[in-house]
This record gives sequence, C-alpha cells and structure tokens, in this order.
Amino acid sequence: MPTKVLTAIGGLNRGGAETWLLNMVKRIDHSKFQMDVLVDSADPYAYTPEFLAAGCRILPCIGYRNPWQYYRNLKRLYAEYGPYDIIHSHVHYYSGVVLTIGRRLGIPVRIVHSHPEVDLKPPSWTRTIYRDLMFALLRRSATHLVAPSKTSLDAAIAQTGYRMPWRKILYNGVDLGAFDRPLDQVCVRERLGLPLDIPLVTYVARFAPHKNHRQILRVSERLNARTKIAHFVFAGSHGAELESVSKASASRADLTVLLGLKDITELLAASDVFVFPSLEEGFGIVALEAQAAGLPVIASDLATIREACAPSQRTLMFEPGNDDAFLFQLTRVLESSALRERVASEGRQWVKAFSIDASLASLTEMYEAAVVGG
Repeated sequence: MPTKVLTAIGGLNRGGAETWLLNMVKRIDHSKFQMDVLVDSADPYAYTPEFLAAGCRILPCIGYRNPWQYYRNLKRLYAEYGPYDIIHSHVHYYSGVVLTIGRRLGIPVRIVHSHPEVDLKPPSWTRTIYRDLMFALLRRSATHLVAPSKTSLDAAIAQTGYRMPWRKILYNGVDLGAFDRPLDQVCVRERLGLPLDIPLVTYVARFAPHKNHRQILRVSERLNARTKIAHFVFAGSHGAELESVSKASASRADLTVLLGLKDITELLAASDVFVFPSLEEGFGIVALEAQAAGLPVIASDLATIREACAPSQRTLMFEPGNDDAFLFQLTRVLESSALRERVASEGRQWVKAFSIDASLASLTEMYEAAVVGG
C-alpha cells in the first residue's frame, strides 16, 4: 500500500510553492505515495486541471475562518478519503489548526512547512494573540519542521520556539529540462506583444504588496525618463496590487502586464534581465528559474534570496527598498554585455544543484524516514 499524504496548501493558483508542489505530484512514484491536496475553496484554481491530470485528489475544506467548521469538514474528508500517514501543511500560521486537527484524527506524521521569515500581515494586538496561539498549537502538534532555506528554518525556530528534533531544509527545485529546449526570442516576443528592439527587464511574481512591484514602477520611470532604455514586464496571475500595476501599465509605453502565463520559461528565455525587489521571501525559487534561463538577477539583499543566487549574482543585490541602489545595479547590468554574460554563465552552473529531481529525492527521503521513524 502506498504512503498516503495529505498536503494543505490553501489554493492552487500559480505561485512558487504551488508550482513546486505540482512538480512533486507529477514526478513522485505513485506506487509508493498517494498525494491528496487540501484547499480552501471548491472553486477551480489555475492549476486544478494539472493536479487532477497528475492523479492527485483535490479536497476542498471550507470554513478556514471558523476552526470548528474547518475541523468538522476535515474530519468528514478524513473519514471519506483517509486514513493518512502524513499531513504536510504549507498554510503558514494556520498550520497550527491544521496539524492540531491532524493530531486529533490520529495522523502520526505532522509536518509544518514554514515559508516566510516573518509575518506578512500588519501588526496588531489581535494578530499577536493569533500568532502566539498558533505557535503554541504547533509546538504541541507538529512532529516535523521543514523550511525552504536555512534562513527560513533558523527564523522559524527562533520565532516560534519549535522543539521537535526532526528539522529539515527542503529546497525548492527547478525543472532544468524546461530551459534546455531551443526557443526563438523574436517569436516569443511577437507572440506576447513585446518589443523586439529593446532589452526586456522581467519580474515574475504574485501581485502581493511584499513582492514590491511599486519599486519597479518608480525605478523604471527614472531609468526611462529621457529615453526608453528598457521595457519592463510584470508576469503574474493575482494579488492585491494587480489593479494598481495594471493601471500604471495602461498609461505607460514602457510597461507590460502579462496575466496567467502557463509557461514562464519562454518569457524568461526572451528576456535580458530579471529583477527581484521582494521585501520578504522564504527562498526565492524564481531567482533559480531566472538563472536557469541565463539571466542576471538584480534582487533585494535578503538572506533567503542570497541562498538562491550564485556568488556573482549576489554582487548585483541592493538594500531592500533602496531605489538609488536598485537603479545603479540595473543600469550597470544593462550597459555591460560582458557583465551579463559572466553572471549568466555562473548562474547556469549554480542552478544545477537545485534541480527538481534533487528536490523530489529530498522530499521522498523525508517522507520515508518520517513514516519509519514515526
């Protein structure tokens, strides 16, 4: 009988953790592991067809804002589809509720997968109480702690006081094969409606405030103030900042917003520079994807992103939120083809250590050890 894993991830729209999980579901040995995914809504997500095609069951558990309702629904789903050997939760602080329910249902292996270093919600006394309560639940109910980077793992231990002895860094992986195929940059740009005769500066991210799209809007305006030096592309699918970014794009000729791209590898291959001004990341897998595409990465100097970047790429990093430093690094890269080629070459080599196959091997090894060890 295969090991049955229930993964709680909230939703299946395009994002770093969601894409990684999809790759895991597609590649995992289904004779050894049955993967079911717990989501917050019965509505279809962008990735719903692909998860279903990969043989994964998608289980809507409605009512996450009401823990008692959520418990009743999860108990019902467990009775119908369980029992499970592992529950693996990616839903940040709410993992405290998810894994507490998992403990009450008798699931022996309960994994909390910590992503961001810090709380992304505005501070308040109610938020502090909620966070402390979730930490207390996790300390009691989680058996294993996983994070996508050393920085995130250390932060989770320091902030929460997790005491479980089983801890692991599970780096997100990149499908390197997707970047090996030949692509015609001109054809890709024409199909996406992008200019052919000017450098493309690309950012792929959810339109969430902490992804910091507004800094790119400011820096791009300064860069192109006198003459159009580069064209900026924002690729994503959803988020609170989508409306404001789209509005800015509609009024400026040097900006393009691309929504719901099924394959970002083509966009990256057709680009010249990748920018990554995020203010918070658990790891920054998109930096790996950009390096696999042979792009220089100009990123916020966050410890989590540093882990994803080759040493030469780190020389292009800037203080988070510093427009002058961002503009300096971007101008420097755009003006030097030799610099672009050097960091691109090192980046392609660096990313080989973060293949999707390596990530899958690490995940399956973790599951097998956890089930055996209890």
